[in-house]
Amino acid sequence: MPQPRQGFDPAEFGKLLQMFHQQQDLAQFRQSPQQVAREWLGFVLGPEDVLLGCDHGAGIVNVWGGGSTRIHPVSNTDCNTTFDTLDAGTKPGPPDQTNITDRENLLMPTDTHTIARTAKRPARFACCISALLGAMTADPSLADWVEQGPGPTINGQTEGLKDPRNPVSGAINAIVPDPSNGDILYVGTVNGGVWKTTNAKDVSPNWTPLTDNQLPALSIASLASSPLNRNRLFAGTGSTSSNGGEGNPGFGIARSDDGGTSWKVLATDTFKDKRVTSIVPTAMDDGNVVLAANFYEKGGVYRSTDGGEKFERISGKDGSGLPDAGVSSLIADPAAPQRLYAAIPAVAPSLSPDRGPEPNSGQAGIYRSDNGGVTWSRMGTAPVDGPDPSLRILLSLHNSEGGNVLYAAVAVQKKKTDKSGKGEYKDVWDSVYRSSDRGANWTKLPDIPDVSPGAQASIHGALLADIGDPNAVYLSGDVQTGPANGGNISVTNPNALGCTRWSANVYRYNGRRWEPAVCKGANGTSPHADSRNMVFDADGNLLQANDGGIYRLVKPADRKRRRWVSVLGNLRLAETISAAYDPLSGLAFCGTQDNGSAAQTAQNDFSWKTLIEGDGGVVAVDSDVNGHPGKSIRYYTYAELGFFTRSAWNARGRMIKGSEQAVRLRVKGTGKPLTRVDDTVQFYNRYVLNLVDPKRMLIGTTKLYESLNRGDLLNAIYEGDGYVKALAYGGRRQGAEFADVLYAGTSSRQDPQPEDDDVEKSLPTAGVANAEEPEATGETTGRILHRTNVGEQVAALASYKGSGVVDLAIDPQDYGHVFVVDDKDRIWASFDEGQSWSELTANLKDLLKGPVKTLTVKGADSYSPDTVLVAGGGYGVAQLRSPETRGDWATVDKGLANALVNDLRYDGEYHMLVAATLGRGVWTVGFK
Repeated sequence: MPQPRQGFDPAEFGKLLQMFHQQQDLAQFRQSPQQVAREWLGFVLGPEDVLLGCDHGAGIVNVWGGGSTRIHPVSNTDCNTTFDTLDAGTKPGPPDQTNITDRENLLMPTDTHTIARTAKRPARFACCISALLGAMTADPSLADWVEQGPGPTINGQTEGLKDPRNPVSGAINAIVPDPSNGDILYVGTVNGGVWKTTNAKDVSPNWTPLTDNQLPALSIASLASSPLNRNRLFAGTGSTSSNGGEGNPGFGIARSDDGGTSWKVLATDTFKDKRVTSIVPTAMDDGNVVLAANFYEKGGVYRSTDGGEKFERISGKDGSGLPDAGVSSLIADPAAPQRLYAAIPAVAPSLSPDRGPEPNSGQAGIYRSDNGGVTWSRMGTAPVDGPDPSLRILLSLHNSEGGNVLYAAVAVQKKKTDKSGKGEYKDVWDSVYRSSDRGANWTKLPDIPDVSPGAQASIHGALLADIGDPNAVYLSGDVQTGPANGGNISVTNPNALGCTRWSANVYRYNGRRWEPAVCKGANGTSPHADSRNMVFDADGNLLQANDGGIYRLVKPADRKRRRWVSVLGNLRLAETISAAYDPLSGLAFCGTQDNGSAAQTAQNDFSWKTLIEGDGGVVAVDSDVNGHPGKSIRYYTYAELGFFTRSAWNARGRMIKGSEQAVRLRVKGTGKPLTRVDDTVQFYNRYVLNLVDPKRMLIGTTKLYESLNRGDLLNAIYEGDGYVKALAYGGRRQGAEFADVLYAGTSSRQDPQPEDDDVEKSLPTAGVANAEEPEATGETTGRILHRTNVGEQVAALASYKGSGVVDLAIDPQDYGHVFVVDDKDRIWASFDEGQSWSELTANLKDLLKGPVKTLTVKGADSYSPDTVLVAGGGYGVAQLRSPETRGDWATVDKGLANALVNDLRYDGEYHMLVAATLGRGVWTVGFK
């Protein structure tokens, strides 16, 4: 074993560390951390030593030996590369572990016992020191982001599932099963890219992301493989997120010729800003003929004859027979490669929350092509002849010796009125039709059950013809119906199907009647709500994709034995709205689109646990260890500040029993909660804890509310005509604390409501989800509101030059430095408390290549005198060091997936930057 030099003195080593802490020899260490660490420690590493790895968590450096595997490397420093050989010990089994638990005391040592104890294993200690110092001095532009999850989240919005219990992950649009191997699956996810598993039948499949950094964005609308070559994959891009279609609107067709290992982006000009909702490779011309369809932007059918390199638009072309209209479903007939079907509804929903459905075609119907998509003919009109306009039509085909049968499911806008005669249109699945003569004639099946009580048929729903029975078909919608007696669905208040959660709504037509395929109809099991796709795997089991992920219905035609199981494994697809880092435990928690608010359970563990089901909102943490030693206080909400909760957590990341309680939100002078007196509460409503006194809270709607007691009692301090989009509360200047300081950024544009599975709340009107930051249809205005001291009037800063505010942040060491991003993706800065403003956008748009969504600031500290402004959005993170110099931005995205970054938080005490991404969950990086 290597030995320390004679006369090793912990106090002497402490002095050396203190020198390093004062940033002496910093450049030398960056160039050669191995050499410096060896010289400082005086260790000689012999050739008999075995290579090991080490791992750095928040405040803890773990050195792993005993033949165990490395969990993940430290940011920019991996002992496997900085040290040639290290002592790993000889015992197999659980790793030996050396913990340095106080990061500050190590760098400014006062605890010589800790240093002496860890020095008993000198090689491991050398690795620890090298890793720790490397992590704390590395150039942040070179640091690696570390993925944290969730994937999956346990005890989510499913029921009866085991191993693990009721898991959820994130939204999936498409499934591609291997035709001969039930273990091989590909999925195309709404905002998380393409993934593959080779052990899909395991209890917990292992999934691999294939496109994190191979595609410019991760919004996948469709996915298919060539019928001639299963390794040739085509992905149609564009987001159909339930969060208002947020994500990339489309950048072309991505093709892989090697099973997803590498990708090439094609037809970018044709499909820019168009969601390719159907992609159909064919066997024609050696597989070179590929068809694609666009629905939401009314692009219609496109055709390629060179394997997807270029596409020609067929819809609206003279002589094609296809009207100039959007196509909601495009499928091929496996019995005849040249035969295809296209569905054209009467109206098309818009993914923009500022617009409702628009006319699509006066020639709505089902169209068939018998020559590979060159020309088309309109088939029988029965599926679209009803009194309500068809909004969406799905097609599915059964092909066997028993027959070639085409099914069509029709969604309509149906007006529902109350007793007063007032009404609104709802998007619902209305009927299913069957044709046994290739669409010439149609028979309507018996009335379908209500599979869309959430009125989300414009985006949620799936149709699948049975693989074995030509008379059977499956239909799924959005969410379960409520209990007969009203109220919230629960174990003590189930609905008619025995469902106890707002889970999936799936039925099977058996040739005579519709039968439920969830809850009582599936042995008490049900997947997540909001279906998107259904297919059969190679073993004849049904696979469903929905907003929670992917699930399998085993023995789907057997109503006595069928049951749902999870296929999620380690899929990490959360569309994260907000995330926070709890420095006490070194664990993160977040709010997600349709998969609740969730908390990480252990470092380096992707499996999280559910805090609140449904739509998670903004989260925050009070980590003031002086105010409440040994515990942190976390805040999390449902949409529209529903179920607003705070709870206490210990250093192990466990909720303290009995600490969970409602944030009362009582508005002073009313005796009522905010949600009952203010009708401008937004879906993802903003609130923030005070930077220097986290017992205080600021909430923004079109009003500002201030609380001095953790949100229980609110005092209205401002009322305006703009919607509050961003808040900063409490600050410092020249070392002094100013708890009364506040800034608020507003926009004239409201946050409309995304798709919501809680049917007890108001249901969305026709059209798809409403985005948190919807697409502008006109010029927006914004204001920056400011106050320095309690008792002063909150006032708008007249000199602000930008448009509607998206986010703002202040320098934590100088509240007079405030930074704003507006809805034109411009960055504005004031260094004199808002009296004057200058633009800092510079090259940021070239780096992010998408909307700027979030800002945070690292203030000057003992590690670095630089203030750093950090921006996130589509698709990555960038930094501007010393922003007062008005220089250029640089990327901070090494190792980060190309997902839309919704939220950034910086923990100045532990130098941790946290990113909430839309589609790839939560990521962290050490940042100074």
